[in-house]
Amino acid sequence: MIVLKFGSSSLANAGRIRNMAEIVKSQLDRKPVLVMSAMGDTRDLLLEAGETALRNDQVNIEKIEGFHLGILGEMGLGDKAFSEIETLFKELKKLLTGISLIGDLSGKITAQLISFGERLSARIISSYLVSIGINAQAMDAWDLGFLSDSNFTSAELTEESWKLIPAKLLAPMENGIIPVVSAHTAKDKEGNITNLGRGGSDLSATMIAACCSAEEVQLWKEVDGILSADPSIVRSARPVEAVSYEVASELANFGTQVLHPRAMEPCIKTGTPVLVKNFNNPDAPGTRIVPSLGGKKNPIQAISSRKNVTLVDIVSSRMLGQHGFLAEVFSCFARHGLSVDMVATSEVSVSLTLETKEDLGALKEDLSKIASVEIKTGKAVITIVGDINRFPEILTRAFRVCELLGVQVQMVSQGANKVNISFIVDNHEATDLVKALHGVSLKPDKTVKFAHEEKIKVVLIGYGRMGRLLETRLMEKGHKVITVIDPLYAGTDNLPSGAIVYASLKDALESSALKEADVAIDFTKQESAAETILFLAREHIPVVTGTTGWEAQMPDIMREVNNLESSMVWSSNFSQGVNLFFRIASHAAKLADSFTDYEVAGVETHHNKKADSPSGTAKTLVERVLSQMTRKHKAVYDMLDRPPKPDELHYASVRVGSVPGTHSLMFDSPADTIEIVHTARNREGFAAGAVLAAEWLAAAKRTGVFTMDDVLADLLPAL
Repeated sequence: MIVLKFGSSSLANAGRIRNMAEIVKSQLDRKPVLVMSAMGDTRDLLLEAGETALRNDQVNIEKIEGFHLGILGEMGLGDKAFSEIETLFKELKKLLTGISLIGDLSGKITAQLISFGERLSARIISSYLVSIGINAQAMDAWDLGFLSDSNFTSAELTEESWKLIPAKLLAPMENGIIPVVSAHTAKDKEGNITNLGRGGSDLSATMIAACCSAEEVQLWKEVDGILSADPSIVRSARPVEAVSYEVASELANFGTQVLHPRAMEPCIKTGTPVLVKNFNNPDAPGTRIVPSLGGKKNPIQAISSRKNVTLVDIVSSRMLGQHGFLAEVFSCFARHGLSVDMVATSEVSVSLTLETKEDLGALKEDLSKIASVEIKTGKAVITIVGDINRFPEILTRAFRVCELLGVQVQMVSQGANKVNISFIVDNHEATDLVKALHGVSLKPDKTVKFAHEEKIKVVLIGYGRMGRLLETRLMEKGHKVITVIDPLYAGTDNLPSGAIVYASLKDALESSALKEADVAIDFTKQESAAETILFLAREHIPVVTGTTGWEAQMPDIMREVNNLESSMVWSSNFSQGVNLFFRIASHAAKLADSFTDYEVAGVETHHNKKADSPSGTAKTLVERVLSQMTRKHKAVYDMLDRPPKPDELHYASVRVGSVPGTHSLMFDSPADTIEIVHTARNREGFAAGAVLAAEWLAAAKRTGVFTMDDVLADLLPAL
């Protein structure tokens, strides 16, 4: 047995109903139960008719009659079908007359009114299925054991339903009948019609599947399943093949509209699989929702966003060591009928979010009696759902993206089930951030090891010393340099790689020399870096760039690369050794942080021609060490004529002769010294890292802006 649920848009006209029937016919051997929403805009038409009866004393169902009778006529259904829906039309007119006379459109009456949509739908669908030889029968949900409380427009099903539904549904199925059930509806113990509220039609289907131990429940939607992001924001959003119940519920809670979390509850209880399918693309595999996932998973499965959230910051020294303070805070929200979404706390503050349009002046006045309160509107929640075991890596990447975009994260919260991390940003930042973060999602079947096996075609931009090193490295690895861009060498035809040299990217494009490019590598002047990246992004050619000095333009360039759904890897230092050194130093700092006997310091040595002091590499090293230590907060690069303060990390710079660039980090105690050193002998390590980044970028059709940390994350275990 399986359960198939079809939504309103899937039943909006005769053609779509015929398509629905083909889906049903293809699965008759699996003993389907069909759950039907109202057809097309019927629910809106019913509510409109109710308002007209209430306010204008008019009973008018012409639109509703015309729509349904039109479908009956197009499908060539006979008198029996007309008779069944005519009975419902008479009942509907009688209800609307009562609304007009009594002036009552309460929740109880509204639930009865909107139930006509699903009841009409079930009868028309079953009549059509019978006409094409399928033994179908329309059934109202309340006749199959759907028993609810009396919260008429957002009713909850009772525990008794779990026994009633299989007892009443399975018997007719044993006789070969295919039930066509009205979704969204139930009755309370007094026999009043109720409506299951948000997510109610999916809930009807999942409840039947769970109660009756179905093989699976199929929810037929208008998308290819649960997507990795909102496709209206990220055009390259892709279906997620499989997710756990927890992940599906979290995505629903934080903005993904495919499935309401209420609908998951029955299947979570019984472990019944849910398959989300695309009505417009039945051959697409869809998304399977199961109790848990085995095997390797993407670190990020999906990213969702929700705008127009309110952030409430509450600060009070009374919180420190005092029990009952948070209870007092939340009781304020309860008194004002407000539901809290996200919470983050510290010793003396609590931040939380609300999704409301109400004036919060009274709440602020209430909270101000116990704490300082700041209410900020116009915020957005960004939620990353993924593999809990890789959350350190996910957060590192996410906050690096925020830094590059210049986005200030205002609150961070991890869900209790540990499958999501959410953070608050300003509304206007949300769209760009979701686009950028989407590129962080890795494809486990396209890791960097495949990049080494695949030979790539490369455009080199710049043919100076670094360009020649890159050419040699690429040739050694069997890759092909197809084009070189450098005005000083334009027209040269005797390069070791055999590549043709053009004066500009425009010239190369006009000569079709970029057509086969898998990736470009750019090491040129900072003045042209941004223009070069945008040119390549518009041509959808991934680019690896080591040019520095244009970081101020990075947020704008990053947004444009993401908007164009192109990709780039940027780093100020591509040396594999340096990037490994950064990771080793970061991990060492984290370990040493707990051992207060060990003081931390460092020194760099470079040739006397090096202009900057400290170097960019030294600054990056120190920043990473500080990020891992709770007892060190400040970097000091200047010469000291005093002992360093306890929270200072002193990093000295020496410039002398022609020595190679050396960076060291030491952890010194009275008993011993631990020292980590990196010495760069030449720029070949730099070239090797850039080629590795190019292989990584070309191997899996990534979109977004990345750094060497992203590249190494596919090669190294998270530290």
